Amino acid sequence: MKVYTEDIKTILNSAILKFQEISGILLNASKNADFFKVLSEDIKEQRGIKISPDYLYKQLYIKLKSWRNPEVGYSLDTLNGLCQYVYNMDYFEKFEIAPNEEANPEFPWNHPSFPASAYFKLNIDDYTNIWLKDESVNYTGIHKDRLAWEVYLFYKNKIKETLKNEKNLKIPKLSILSFGNAALSIQYLLNHFGLPGLKVLYDESTIDPRIHQALIYSGCELYPHDLDSRELDSNDILNLTKNEDGIDLTYGGDLDKFSFYDWLSYEVLNLNPQFCFMPFGIR
Repeated sequence: MKVYTEDIKTILNSAILKFQEISGILLNASKNADFFKVLSEDIKEQRGIKISPDYLYKQLYIKLKSWRNPEVGYSLDTLNGLCQYVYNMDYFEKFEIAPNEEANPEFPWNHPSFPASAYFKLNIDDYTNIWLKDESVNYTGIHKDRLAWEVYLFYKNKIKETLKNEKNLKIPKLSILSFGNAALSIQYLLNHFGLPGLKVLYDESTIDPRIHQALIYSGCELYPHDLDSRELDSNDILNLTKNEDGIDLTYGGDLDKFSFYDWLSYEVLNLNPQFCFMPFGIR
C-alpha cells in the first residue's frame, strides 16, 4: 500500500534508535547487513512479526536514502511490524495512508485501469499460493511499455520547454543504448504521437535478429557499435548516435527513473505478498 515517505522514514529511524538503545549495537559500528539481521531478530522476538533482514536493509534503509517521491509502497505486514516494535500499535493507529491511487490510475495511457495487468494463479508442486503478474497484455507485450509512457511524458515536457524558450524551435531528439525491448516500447509511442524517431545504439553481436528487424520496421534510427570496446558515458552515446544537442535516455540526466515502475510496484505491493520473484537477464 502507498504511505507517506517521511512517515516510513520516521518509523525506521525510530526502530534503529530503539534497538541501539536496548542492545548497545550501533549501526555505524557494524556491517549494515549484520545490524539489520539482529534488528529483524529482535522485532520477531519482541512482537512476533517476521521481517526479512535483507528487506529491512535494502528495501527500506537503502531505498529510502535516495527516494524522492512523497509516497512509497510497502506491505501492511512490514508497516505493522515496525509500528508494533516502535509504538506498540498498528500502522493505521499511528499514521495515515496516502490518498487512494486506485481511483486515479495512470497506465495504460489509452485506458488507465487498476490493476493495469492481471494476475494468474500458478499450480506448482509443493506450493499453494503463487501468482504470476502478466505484463504481456501491454501493447508491445513487455513491462517496458510502462517505462516508455514515463519517457513520453518527460519528452513532452522537454518539447514544451524548448518551444517556449528556444528561438529556433528545434525539437531535441532522443538517444538510448538498448538491446531492443526498451527502444521498441519507446518508439511505438513516438510513432503514435508523431514525434521524431528514437536513435538507438546497439551491438550487432548480441542483439536478437528478430528484434533487430523489428527496430528497423518500427522506424528507429540504428547505430551499431561494439559495446565491449569501452565504457560509454552519456556524451559518448549522443555522439555515436549523431545526436547533437539531443537527450540521452540511457543515463537519464533529469529523467525521473523512480517513476518508471512505480505503478507496477504499487499493483504488486497492494496484494501484500510475502515474497516477490522477478526474472531478469543481461538484456
